[in-house]
Amino acid sequence: MRTLEQSVHRGAVRWICEADIVSFCDSVDRTELKKRLAVRGADGALLRLIGTGVHVGGLDGEAVGEPELGTVQGAGLSPLLGNIYLHSVRDRWFATEVKPRLRGKTTLLRYCDDCISGFEREEEARRVDLLT
Repeated sequence: MRTLEQSVHRGAVRWICEADIVSFCDSVDRTELKKRLAVRGADGALLRLIGTGVHVGGLDGEAVGEPELGTVQGAGLSPLLGNIYLHSVRDRWFATEVKPRLRGKTTLLRYCDDCISGFEREEEARRVDLLT
């Protein structure tokens, strides 16, 4: 948040858009997550450890179920995995597709599935907000 505060006080950011990916933890594709972890340099032992943490079942009434998608909501591991996954998706998209098309200054702050984008120009904030 300090980065956003500094941008606002310097006048580089005048418009702020907030986004939250609905049901992100519930819908993470585990195969894609493992691919992204491997690209980041995770070794086999770490991938197995993460795999066991991701495949933890949950109680639904009296039945224990293991969903095929997602990470465990509220688990300490979920924000870390979400940050790794979304860095290679959302952050790179913003840097390579959005930012080069803007004339004004912009900043992106994200923690797991929560995202705040700051823009210098109102019309650019509105245009990007429609994309998210």
